[in-house]
Amino acid sequence: VPSTFARTDGRGSALAEYGVVRTKAGLIDMSFRTAFSVSGRDRHMICDHFLTCDMMRMAVGDVCYALILDSHGLILDDAFVRLEDNAIEVLTTGSAHKTVYDYLAMYISYASQSGIDVRVQPVEQTCLALQGPSSQSVLQSVLGGGKIRAETADHIPLPSHALSAMPFLSYINLYLQQGESPAQIACIRGGLSGEDGFELVMPREAAESVANEILAHPEVSPVGVYALDMLRMEGGFHRTGVDVTPRHNPIKASLMWCLSQRKMRDHIMFGWRRNFALMAKGPKHRRISLVVNGFAHGGCRVLANPSRQPIGEVTSVTWSPALGCRVAMALVKPEYARSDTHVLLSVPYDLPPRVAARNAKRFKDLLRQGTLRSSFRRLVPARVVAMPIVPHRYPRHKSEVARQQPTPKLGNQRAMRVRRSAVANPDPTRGTYGRYGVSLPTLPSVLAEIPDRPSSGYEEPQGDNQVWLDRELRKQVKPQGDMTRKGLRHPTVTRLDVLPHKPDSDLQDDD
Repeated sequence: VPSTFARTDGRGSALAEYGVVRTKAGLIDMSFRTAFSVSGRDRHMICDHFLTCDMMRMAVGDVCYALILDSHGLILDDAFVRLEDNAIEVLTTGSAHKTVYDYLAMYISYASQSGIDVRVQPVEQTCLALQGPSSQSVLQSVLGGGKIRAETADHIPLPSHALSAMPFLSYINLYLQQGESPAQIACIRGGLSGEDGFELVMPREAAESVANEILAHPEVSPVGVYALDMLRMEGGFHRTGVDVTPRHNPIKASLMWCLSQRKMRDHIMFGWRRNFALMAKGPKHRRISLVVNGFAHGGCRVLANPSRQPIGEVTSVTWSPALGCRVAMALVKPEYARSDTHVLLSVPYDLPPRVAARNAKRFKDLLRQGTLRSSFRRLVPARVVAMPIVPHRYPRHKSEVARQQPTPKLGNQRAMRVRRSAVANPDPTRGTYGRYGVSLPTLPSVLAEIPDRPSSGYEEPQGDNQVWLDRELRKQVKPQGDMTRKGLRHPTVTRLDVLPHKPDSDLQDDD
């Protein structure tokens, strides 16, 4: 896969390709992705063992981002999982395709010996990604009325609203007439660029013609992996095999949101016991994003500021055009993983020849110390930032937009429950949002719910009645239970960000 593509002036520019994806649409060669298909009557049960997504809650046409785990709960790879009528298609990143496929084939073969009906086989397909704000209109014009014409499963031409009506993380199967048999294309709405886009999974024979038609559009340009790496880092996505290796678990990799809590509670998913333990006590290190004020590279040590004690290691670094500086991903101790924590990066440089000529013993000691040496290095300041660094611009459903509207801060849990119930189940007897941020009841309902003071009807509060009503309303938002002014105290909540300091240990070891 090319790093960059040559422009008209003969020079490649990753920054120009980055700008194309942010403003128009870019076509990315994702042929490094690999796929395999799981079929059989018991395919859902078996896939629930090694995939973090909940197959029982998916419907045909859904796509879910998931991790592939081994029997110890460690991450083998990440993938897009789509549910077909008769199979489960898993599209992996391809970082360790042979290892992943051999491991799962061995497990499925062992499970088949007990009478379970399940089969796995590789799929010879390739993948193209069209990412950017204009990707939907471009793909609609190419597949809907160009030289190649896509049809649905019912042999109906692609409707003009088909792609725009697709929700995020969904797919549709399209068919291209080529030769005697049509070529099937799985059009997935999603991607890891942080922008709206589509990933097209198709046979290798049809990829060249589809790519040429898309590139013929005036708003599309080819994009290399350098620009994709910038987009990935700004979006907070990891690179499997570099930022996340097969020795990392979802807790350490900051991917706990991928875990299905139902499968963990029912003891279905691989590594549920280990992940529950790490969720309770916390891992030794966590994956974070850093904004770097200077030069750095993968492998640099992360030092505490100002004590300069080693607390982690940088895994990857790239340039961020949106911020105008370098950004990095690193593994650090949990107590330093909080946002806005200032750290230092120890960037070693080459040892001068005079050191070896003057003192051979010291030269060997410096080589032995590696990135932990205290001399012949440069300390670069950095700051921990929340992921994603640049907000995602994926298409969102109207219900998601409504849920993410800013809400006033409430005083206690009961007020939050009242607020949620009022939004979900509006009651005509309830009033508008009051001074406490909750839907306050009208006067008749307040009087009816208070014992020893029945009400026969509505009365406009006057004088002392107004004071009494304010006092009764304030009782509804009075902190109760374990809510105090100092914060929430609950026995099931574990503070993972205030763990005690531990001595240095190997970054690759987990409890």
